[in-house]
Amino acid sequence: MKSIEFLESKASSTPSKLRERAEWRRANREWLRKSQQIALNIMTYMDQQELTQRELARRMGVTPQYVNKILRGSENLSLDTICKLEKAMGVELVRTDIITFKSKIQVLTGFKSIPSRIDKPYMARIPMNSGSDNGECRIINLTAC
Repeated sequence: MKSIEFLESKASSTPSKLRERAEWRRANREWLRKSQQIALNIMTYMDQQELTQRELARRMGVTPQYVNKILRGSENLSLDTICKLEKAMGVELVRTDIITFKSKIQVLTGFKSIPSRIDKPYMARIPMNSGSDNGECRIINLTAC
């Protein structure tokens, strides 16, 4: 009986935030993983260059405490911060490739007909899915896509 009373006297009066933190981590899993990977890359670089958090902070123009936050891997890094890190370290942390999309003319391939009165690269005439071939069509403006 004394053990239970002792434990109850030591128990916190505020509810635990453990569940909230777990739900937050689950909801933010994608960017947290990327942040952790960036933190690992930074730590590897710092080890190789024998660079301290204080020196990295000085190069970036931020406080050592902020660098520590980044290295914990739980900071949602802005593009500005990533650019500062890359400049201070002289390496590329995040790669941004140009994505090429199909041209508007290629999108039109496969359609039966395009009315001659509209600009072909930007408009398409698409048969309606009515179940019967009654010739109903819908005109789609591809420039709005």
